[in-house]
Amino acid sequence: MHTLEGLISDIRNLGVSDGDTLLVHSSYNSLGKMEKGAETIVRSLQLSVTYDGLLLMPSFNMTKEGAGNIRSETWDIEESKSTVGWITEYFRKLPETSRSDHYSHSVAGWGRGAIPFLSGHSSHIGPKSPWDRDPWGKTYGLNSPFYRSYDQLGKIIMIGDIPWSSCTHIHFIETLYWNTLLESDSDSPYPKLKSEMVGEYLKHRYKKGFLDDKVNVGKIGDANCIIFQIRKFVDIVLEKLVESPDIFLKKR
Repeated sequence: MHTLEGLISDIRNLGVSDGDTLLVHSSYNSLGKMEKGAETIVRSLQLSVTYDGLLLMPSFNMTKEGAGNIRSETWDIEESKSTVGWITEYFRKLPETSRSDHYSHSVAGWGRGAIPFLSGHSSHIGPKSPWDRDPWGKTYGLNSPFYRSYDQLGKIIMIGDIPWSSCTHIHFIETLYWNTLLESDSDSPYPKLKSEMVGEYLKHRYKKGFLDDKVNVGKIGDANCIIFQIRKFVDIVLEKLVESPDIFLKKR
């Protein structure tokens, strides 16, 4: 049975510090048995970054956009559930948690500056993506939680052996790359990355010693985890993508 104190120790050992901006992707079942379940893991993450930090989780509304269930028409910032895991839904509903107003890619946050950090998601400034819908702002725009966490040198922690397709900044990379393609060809199709290849490339760079101070691996409870700097991750993958697109892009 994992305790609050034990989980905090595990999180700290992975490299989480006071004042960090930390975006969490998680698999609840991978953690093992915990006192008070989701309450314990969320509280351990909060206490690890402290209130001087910023704890972020995806709070996505990934219901299908078929007839009668169109996300952009049924979205409600207060009532629409997070569909990306039990931990994220528990976190979204906490009294001190804020949420960005975006019909599909909302992000929940707790800590210093959470409200202004998340309010920028309504901005229409920055790169466009396939998920952009009026009246909402640019999904991965300059004032989105994704760009701001990149800009503010945030960290991503992936808790459990979850697929790399769950790492939302992979779509952030796709969006940045697509917008460079659109500059020379306005009809360029949206590029889709092989997400598992991206994960393997990051792990390869880590094992080779190129990312010793940027990536760490370990456990939280029973879960295998990896933590890395968002900017370093985005920049190295984007650089390699521009250099060798055929390695990372899915064939159409």
